[in-house]
Amino acid sequence: MKEILFVTCCIFCFFGCGDYDYNVTEFPSNKLRFDDLPIEIKDFLKDPSDYKKFTPNGNYIGVESMICLNGEEYEFQTINSIVGSWVSYYKLINTKNNKSYRINYGNPFPYIMLDNELYLSNTYSVFIGDLDTSKIEFTRYSL
Repeated sequence: MKEILFVTCCIFCFFGCGDYDYNVTEFPSNKLRFDDLPIEIKDFLKDPSDYKKFTPNGNYIGVESMICLNGEEYEFQTINSIVGSWVSYYKLINTKNNKSYRINYGNPFPYIMLDNELYLSNTYSVFIGDLDTSKIEFTRYSL
């Protein structure tokens, strides 16, 4: 019986500990429609050419996952689960103060930083040419 209790406690300690300072969902947030976004984000969404990713052969493979529009210094990491190669969550690290923020898995890319505010899209495929911008919505977190 003691062994079962010990193993259970170890599992809770091992799985319950995250390697981040804050979860972004703990910060004040509000939802914004496309028309309410800052002009820098609208411009990026209309023309993301500065943030496109290419293979070594020059083939286009998408847009960067993390976009810092005002030169903020953030590092973006993918944290895999201990089982297989599944993604557990994403971690955003402010390289100036070393604070880290957890972004839950499942939010559509890209993640956009502007003036120390994180914008997470609530809409998949925001770069599809004929997507109606009135349907695009973001959640802004004030970090």
